[in-house]
Amino acid sequence: METPSAWTAAGRKTHYRICYSHGGREWEVYQRRPAMTVHPRWDRAAYIERTGGPEEAERCRKALMARQIGARLAEERKRHGLTQAELAPAMGVTPGRVSQIERGELATIHAVARYVEALGGRLDLIASFGDHTLTVRTTEYA
Repeated sequence: METPSAWTAAGRKTHYRICYSHGGREWEVYQRRPAMTVHPRWDRAAYIERTGGPEEAERCRKALMARQIGARLAEERKRHGLTQAELAPAMGVTPGRVSQIERGELATIHAVARYVEALGGRLDLIASFGDHTLTVRTTEYA
């Protein structure tokens, strides 16, 4: 490995320092920092082609959204101080089913509504019609 003095800030090689401390002893490790890369602009047509067509791209988009919803539900469960095993009986399901919901594998409105209701909340659907909205309650307050 080259020494830090061999690297120049003006050149393409730069370095960064990592300091470690253990048992009262410290040492430093110098490593090369990779050159910055340039990211190309988003190309939707190329993405659709890479994923295997518009249907597969839409499936991937929906799967990502389901995982995000599941992660947010898991955060809310943890905020309430509950485990999956503790939440499952309140929903009338197994802990495995709770896990599936939180991973986004089961993201139906019914499943999400039961999850929210078990946490003591209410799930409302809001339909937007441009000039007005319509709110539909899917659960009652627990």
